[in-house]
Amino acid sequence: MKNEKLSYVWGDSCQEDSRTLDVHIRYLRQKLGKVTGCNIATVRGYGYRLDIL
Repeated sequence: MKNEKLSYVWGDSCQEDSRTLDVHIRYLRQKLGKVTGCNIATVRGYGYRLDIL
């Protein structure tokens, strides 16, 4: 599932063992949390969910 997301966003240039998605999600969580109070929650086996507070 994660590899499908990586391929969709970054195309053939992504590496299967890449932590790129994790790093980008971490940065988004930090930025959104400070500015808006929103939270990006990890949904195991599915992906991510944006919780608006």
